[in-house]
Amino acid sequence: MLISIDGQEYPNLPGEGRTLGQVLDEVKDVVAERGKIIVGIECDGQEVPPDQVDQSLTEHADKYWQINFQTVVPATLAAEVLKAARNTLRQIDRDSQVVAERLNQSQIKEAMEVMGSLFGFWSDVYRAVFHTMQLLKIEAEGIELANGTADMIMSRLHQQLRDVKTTLENRDYVQLADLLSYELIPLATEWQKLVDILLGKLTENTS
Repeated sequence: MLISIDGQEYPNLPGEGRTLGQVLDEVKDVVAERGKIIVGIECDGQEVPPDQVDQSLTEHADKYWQINFQTVVPATLAAEVLKAARNTLRQIDRDSQVVAERLNQSQIKEAMEVMGSLFGFWSDVYRAVFHTMQLLKIEAEGIELANGTADMIMSRLHQQLRDVKTTLENRDYVQLADLLSYELIPLATEWQKLVDILLGKLTENTS
């Protein structure tokens, strides 16, 4: 069997008699020396889906004729994630405005059709920012923004989303429209600035 990293064969990496997880552990050491991380696994030309990775790692590696590990520089991956988060924040801003407008016009059903995606969008943005700060070893309280530090706006997001959930449970749509207009839409702007700051720090680290 052949083991490769980003398409380059590594005949010195044994696979026979080992699980895919054991091979992965050894490959991690190889790519770590290059400052990279593994982001995907291909077995016989087919990428292992994320929800099947754990199961696949327990299987014998020699059931495949070729295993290729895909890698990336962490900073490159973080930049891609942050750029996606920036686009998501723009979508959050647009959707929040749409929901608020529809609520103010008593178009509750139409507002809820758009509202359903906002929690997921915010969750994606939060994870992107949180994991990037972990990668860069940046303390959230050390990032200054116009209305407080990064940890403060992260806490503010948790509180505002809890408030939104409460208003939904109470069907208080007037209060929900106000929360979106006067709290979450301005907060999305602050998060956009935070993302831009982190992208700047990534550029500094790679230049």
